Amino acid sequence: MSLVTRRRLALVLAQALLQLSENPWLAKKWNKEHITFFYESLGALVLTKPYLSSVFSADQGGGDDGLDINQFYPCPSILSLGILLIELETVKTIESFRIPDDLTDGVEVNANTDWATADPCLDTPWVSAGQRVSLGDAGTRDGFTRDVVKPLEEELAFLSRARM
Repeated sequence: MSLVTRRRLALVLAQALLQLSENPWLAKKWNKEHITFFYESLGALVLTKPYLSSVFSADQGGGDDGLDINQFYPCPSILSLGILLIELETVKTIESFRIPDDLTDGVEVNANTDWATADPCLDTPWVSAGQRVSLGDAGTRDGFTRDVVKPLEEELAFLSRARM
């Protein structure tokens, strides 16, 4: 997958998370397993138009309520996107980066394994210590837009100009 295609996909996913978070359109525990790609008529996979799957239920509201209390990272949706961006950048799965310190007793995956693996790459300077992180919060949305969406838009614009 080309760099431009990876950046387009990253931007589409970041914008989708921003638009669909905090409502029932996006699962509370959203991750890469909720993304589907379809083939075009000629058999090529359409990587720039991902489809996000969701299951609606009466007890599923927006936000991150009801998540694993042992999970340290305060906004699993942002963590999931961060992991996806790492995977798109490196063309490797997050699982391939795991080290024994990320696991319980060095062998067992736990609620924080992916966070521990991705943490060195996740920087959220717009979140104060102890602050609830939610894309429903204006400060979090502004920071996410400024530090994630805008840089992806700028890089994609640069890459598009460079290809001309």
